[in-house]
Amino acid sequence: ADIIRAGIVAVDVGQTEGARSIGFGKWQTLRHVVIPQAIRNTAPPIGGNLIALLKESSIVSVIGIAELVHSAQLAISETFRPFEFYITAAALYYILNLVLEAALRLFERHVEASR
Repeated sequence: ADIIRAGIVAVDVGQTEGARSIGFGKWQTLRHVVIPQAIRNTAPPIGGNLIALLKESSIVSVIGIAELVHSAQLAISETFRPFEFYITAAALYYILNLVLEAALRLFERHVEASR
């Protein structure tokens, strides 16, 4: 919430005054001037927070890390080869992070291109 508020506050007052002076109403100013600039301002910090959330919080268990480790442990108990399965589980977790990072990078490029 603070990141979004900071992104909105970072929009120059002159931008909103200019929109109002050319006849935009309150909602038009918000939709066409404030929100696009706020998205550009907040895309990188929101992306960083999403990656940190994935890596550091309990949301990881919802995404499937607990299931990943449990499946690896089941396979280990049948094959007695822990190294391969733990490496595979770690690689899958790493790939999950890479996919999220790539998606956020594409979003940031899209936002930057629209400037």
